[in-house]
Amino acid sequence: MYYDERPRRAKPAPKAEKKAPDDAPRKKRGCLFRLFSLFLKLALLAAVLVGLLIVYPAGLFSGARDVSASGNLPGGYVNILLLGVDVDANYTHRSDSIIIASIGSGEIKLTSLLRDTLVDIPGYGQGKLNSAYAYGGPELMMRTINEAYEMNITHYATVDYFAFPPLIDAVGGIDIPVTEAELYEVNRNITQCWKGFQDRGYTIIPLESWGESVHLDGIQSLAYARIRKIGYDYARTSRQRTVLNAFLNKAKSQMYNPIKAYSLAKTALSELTTNLNAVDLLSLGVKALLSGDMQQLRLPADHAFTEDGSYLVPDWEKNRQILKEFIYE
Repeated sequence: MYYDERPRRAKPAPKAEKKAPDDAPRKKRGCLFRLFSLFLKLALLAAVLVGLLIVYPAGLFSGARDVSASGNLPGGYVNILLLGVDVDANYTHRSDSIIIASIGSGEIKLTSLLRDTLVDIPGYGQGKLNSAYAYGGPELMMRTINEAYEMNITHYATVDYFAFPPLIDAVGGIDIPVTEAELYEVNRNITQCWKGFQDRGYTIIPLESWGESVHLDGIQSLAYARIRKIGYDYARTSRQRTVLNAFLNKAKSQMYNPIKAYSLAKTALSELTTNLNAVDLLSLGVKALLSGDMQQLRLPADHAFTEDGSYLVPDWEKNRQILKEFIYE
């Protein structure tokens, strides 16, 4: 048998594996850098979006037709009609709350229009202002107000009986002054409406105290705004503006909290009935939240109307002038 007698070369010893340096800190720093970069990009995007919403001209793509809007008013403000409907948003009901919200020049101004004001309702003759909604919805209401007060309103937002509490609850409730007499009326109104809200899954909680600063949830706020027995319609519209003012101030305090801001925007888009598109609505919302102190007015103004039974008969020349000076001067 043949054997290979050549010396065999020994196999080299395996090289010792080099220990890889610990790169965990480097990976951690890289991860943190990417997160920080992402945060900056999101913050920049949010700032750009807010900036666009501030300068965005509301009404660019939406509006109502045939509402007899006046073209002789100064610029600088967008006038939106805010309507509170007593039961729901179908047009067989009269509007329980009528407010012109004027937004612009870093300000927001609220003008309540008394529902018993005697007006000419196009196509229906003379009647109370709140009847216009029942006859022809928000479009006829805008046309009636535009012709009576020589205004230029083409946009509206309507909130009905059941949509109001979610908006207040979206900001965590409001804090407003409540008198002892108002406390009784709030709880009486809650008792009257408890079944409809319980059927929708709400827990009905009576108001327990009164004072200079009382916390109200959504249903309690609705009950407060609907008080009719104290101070007639003059005081009732004042309470409605108080609720709206408290709501906007609470929303202002939360606008830089992205979770709360998103929740409020989502609720507003789902609960409001409006002819504003989503961008218009958000643009005006941002402008309102960035505005300064809110100014308020009620029309017809004192000493500028007479009473005829249940009707308020305005001196139209005086009231038109008061409204224009309030908004534009």
